[in-house]
Amino acid sequence: MLNKTQIKLQHINSLLYLVAMLPLFSLKMVSISIIIFLVTALFNFFHRKEKLESINYKYILLFAAPFFLNILALLYTNNYQISLKILEKNLAIIIFPVVFFFLKPFYRNSQFIRFIQVYILSCFAMVVFSIIYVLVNVSNIVVNNTNNNNYQSVVKLRESLDLVPIIGEHTIYYSLLVGVGLLLLYYNRFKSIILNILLYVFFVLGLLLASSKGVILALILVSICVIFQKNKNVKRSSLVTVVFLVGISLLGYFSPLKVRIESFFKNKHFYPTGIHYNSVNIRNAIYSCSFSLIDDAGLFGFSPGDTQVKLNECYKQFDTVAFQKKSYNTHNQYLDYLLSFGFVGLFIMLFVYFQYLKIALKANNRFYLNFLIFFYIAFLTENILARNTGIILFNLFNCLMGYRVLILKETYE
Repeated sequence: MLNKTQIKLQHINSLLYLVAMLPLFSLKMVSISIIIFLVTALFNFFHRKEKLESINYKYILLFAAPFFLNILALLYTNNYQISLKILEKNLAIIIFPVVFFFLKPFYRNSQFIRFIQVYILSCFAMVVFSIIYVLVNVSNIVVNNTNNNNYQSVVKLRESLDLVPIIGEHTIYYSLLVGVGLLLLYYNRFKSIILNILLYVFFVLGLLLASSKGVILALILVSICVIFQKNKNVKRSSLVTVVFLVGISLLGYFSPLKVRIESFFKNKHFYPTGIHYNSVNIRNAIYSCSFSLIDDAGLFGFSPGDTQVKLNECYKQFDTVAFQKKSYNTHNQYLDYLLSFGFVGLFIMLFVYFQYLKIALKANNRFYLNFLIFFYIAFLTENILARNTGIILFNLFNCLMGYRVLILKETYE
């Protein structure tokens, strides 16, 4: 029998799982859940009377490396206020390592499983709400196709995901949330087979609805890695991969993703011109400017507060309204590190990311390994850590899995 104190502690500990409901929270709600996560972990820490000798300082430094780079960049930024806002946005990068490697909120495998399951079910609810919202508003979303407006219909369909009340999210981050949910589900399936199938189906529907090419490509490549990891027979793995790719192609053909892929091949302008622009030629202009700025970035970069200013200046060479409507970042996390922190900062971050891989490989933890591969590939096509959702999603689960491997010595195949 549990005494009253133990029951009270269990109720308090349940607050740790609030942050796992990230897919269902607005930005303010996420911020509040992180504060609750920190306060609850602090309460547990002092209740356990943990000794300071057990603090893993090196892991805190390793997992919070980007935050310290942002602090150093304050020394040479020309836009101090913007840099401070970016630093504030990146607070989660220091909070999560401190909570996991200092306060150590979880100490049983069942707590990890519960945390992950809360996230998976939250993702499922997000997808269900999104689909309902799209179906209810379909008449306002779908453009009349008499003038071959398939592309515009898909654009409006994807934009509608950002308009869902409370849980509205940019399609890239919506896809990331669902993609992580899919990966977590594969390694943490529920006991009910029917529930697992239902979750898989809705997660795939959510991915097709958002049609984010970069995230879907990352998931496909990770899935191929999983196939070869599970089957040592190369011929069998190759056959399964072919069947998998055929199935994915068929799904893509009957989804909004088809129109997105077709736009890549039907693109008439390499760079955006006037009102003629789409995601393909805008990216061409973005990458052109990003690479042209590398020489000026030097050893230490422009600083996070100045990088966007430099990009916006470069975009002025393109005679189009596209860059007047909104600001576009590098759309590549590694390029962003290079421009913001220079070659020194990029080297540090590549070293840090390699250390995460070493941790996963040394522990033979395929779950953590494939999570990292998924994000490292996604980093190639998107500046994932430019928004709160990306910052929190990556750092929360990176710290969670790193803590599980390094502190609890859990192996996950």
